[in-house]
Amino acid sequence: MSALVLHLGLDRPSKDAQSKEENVLVWGGASSIGFYAAGYKVITTASERNRPLVKGAGATEVLDYRSPTIFEDLLALGPYKAMFGASESAVDQVVIGNLLAAQGGGTFLTTMGVRPGVALPDGVKGLFVQYMDDYLKPENTEYVKWVFWEYLEGGLVKGTLKLGDVEVIGGLEKITEGLGRLEAGEVGGKKLVIKPNLE
Repeated sequence: MSALVLHLGLDRPSKDAQSKEENVLVWGGASSIGFYAAGYKVITTASERNRPLVKGAGATEVLDYRSPTIFEDLLALGPYKAMFGASESAVDQVVIGNLLAAQGGGTFLTTMGVRPGVALPDGVKGLFVQYMDDYLKPENTEYVKWVFWEYLEGGLVKGTLKLGDVEVIGGLEKITEGLGRLEAGEVGGKKLVIKPNLE
């Protein structure tokens, strides 16, 4: 949430959010942080397997990130007010960088940092932000109160906040298996959870 509100300058989601004619690109819409740009026209990428999940979460358009025409397809849907890499590879970052360059340059946020070997076009920057740090900064006190006590708690109590699915795969002995499943691309639209004391 801090990526969208504090770093990209998007409005806070609310039940009264007015629909805007501004596009926001979220690369990796099936990730848990890809769900929360309410009020904007969210253009996102996901696998075909996760398309219904992401569309159901409110995305305006869901494109297959594996498509050979992904750059052209996203370019045709732009321009974008903001671009956020919620889950992206080096190849994906090149596409995001080229989209920004086509709009005249700018900065995209990434949860992973710019990958080694990625050469972004002139005038384009990828910014890695430690989102947890946002919650510790004194200047963000009002935001932190809002996000935890109003947005999260209120949304959970009222049932208006959509949470992604989780799968508890076991105890610590399942870490290697879980990482293998992630690496093999077998997990999408949910989080794998390890419970340390679960045998």
